[in-house]
Amino acid sequence: MTQLPRILLPGEGESVQIGTTTHTHFKAVGSESDNRLGLFEHRMEPGAPGASPHIHREQLEAFYVLDGVVELNLDGRSFPAPRGTFVNVPENMSHGFRNPYQDQATGSRRCCAPPAAASARRR
Repeated sequence: MTQLPRILLPGEGESVQIGTTTHTHFKAVGSESDNRLGLFEHRMEPGAPGASPHIHREQLEAFYVLDGVVELNLDGRSFPAPRGTFVNVPENMSHGFRNPYQDQATGSRRCCAPPAAASARRR
């Protein structure tokens, strides 16, 4: 696959409304990166349910809180993650996120397939 450079300014990229409480911008998706990278920006209104705890068997995931406070769940432990918090989630570890707080919050989520998994998906 030929990969091309891509520049997206704030607010750009395909976007979807998830329910009534979360707006997501897709900054990078697997089809543009040989299934090696995904980058998503989630803007969550107060009370947004986010993603229930789940596991990825062949994918690394990382969260970075851009604004506000997000509740992150990592391996069964929930904690408030204020602006500037970074969390790396290894494969096979339960994780999730939501916004139970009174203010809007924005977080970035990055997904990466390890080289062997990305290669297997390309075949």
